[in-house]
Amino acid sequence: MNLKDIAFAGIKGINATYAQPAMTDISNALQKQPSALHELVYGTTFPKSSLDTLVRAAQKVISGSKADGDLDEAQKNYDKDKSTLIMP
Repeated sequence: MNLKDIAFAGIKGINATYAQPAMTDISNALQKQPSALHELVYGTTFPKSSLDTLVRAAQKVISGSKADGDLDEAQKNYDKDKSTLIMP
């Protein structure tokens, strides 16, 4: 798949054509190097309970529903579980 002037794709095989040559160079390097999901996804710098709440809130918003109170719940979960994190 080849797209034009998108943000850098995090998925191998998704290529883009950029107006700026430097963007093409960076994109090519990203396609060739191993990559990993951001550490936030793994719960190492963000409590899993709070991250799960944020994911549910995002799913609601994407589906067209309101995420009333979900951010407050995520903050409560973060405050409750932040002491369980082991920082690198």
